Formats: sequence, C-alpha cells, structure tokens
Amino acid sequence: MSETLERVERRRLEAIGDLAHELRTPLSSIKSLMEGLMDGILAAEPVTFLSVQREVARLQRLVARSGGAGARRKPARVRLIYALST
Repeated sequence: MSETLERVERRRLEAIGDLAHELRTPLSSIKSLMEGLMDGILAAEPVTFLSVQREVARLQRLVARSGGAGARRKPARVRLIYALST
C-alpha cells in the first residue's frame, strides 16, 4: 500500500512539474510581446496581437488538457483589442 501511494504521489508531482514547464513558454512569449508593445519596440499592429492571441490559445489548450474549467471561455477578439489600443 505504501509503495502504491508513493508511486501515485511521484506521478502527481511529475505531472504538475510537466504542466508548469509547458505553461512557462507561452507565458514568457506573452510577457515579451507585451513588454515590446509597452516599450515601443513592437508596433501595435494586428500581427502583434495575433501573436499574443496564438500564445493565449496555446495556454487555453494546455489548461483544457489539464481539466481546468477556464479553457471553455472564448478567446478575445483581436480586432477589438487592436481598436482599444489605438
């Protein structure tokens, strides 16, 4: 019994570590894109917002695969975000 519990706990911790690792990449990309926009390095153009939206969609897929409820929401509309930023 003790071995089974240890194995289950080890797998649980590995899964959490894997998910955290997978979440870091799109979060880092979003952070970099937003910093670029704020610093004026990136232009506030649709292509930039599409990049952000792509990374958000990636996060949503990861959350959906992990069983999180937040993945059921619709992604933001890029045109609306762009219109609000100009």
